Amino acid sequence: MSERSDTELEARLEVKLAEAEEYVSRLRKELAELRSRKAQAQAERAIVEAAEEELREADQHAVTDELDKYMQRTAVQWRSVLEFLEDSIAELRRDRERSSESSEEPRVSAEDALLNSLPPKPSKGETD
Repeated sequence: MSERSDTELEARLEVKLAEAEEYVSRLRKELAELRSRKAQAQAERAIVEAAEEELREADQHAVTDELDKYMQRTAVQWRSVLEFLEDSIAELRRDRERSSESSEEPRVSAEDALLNSLPPKPSKGETD
């Protein structure tokens, strides 16, 4: 080959090499932008997930607070319940005594009727 053709070949190779380096540079820039967008999207996703978690926790705290308030409003006054039941039983007994005094026929109380309707308890020696 001649010196001129070698020089032309060398010049063309230099041009191709420059084009290839420019192409590689563009690819690297594009790859860097892609990685940057991906990292930004992951960061934004992490922020959204953290915010959603905070909202879930806030909702749970709100429900817990409402439950505490509900429990305070609905606290059972057992002393009042006991007094009510004792008064009710005493009134039922008075009514039964009055009705049994006015009636000559013996009356069976609801408690006795219920007890009489139950099967007898098995003795200690009997098994099921």
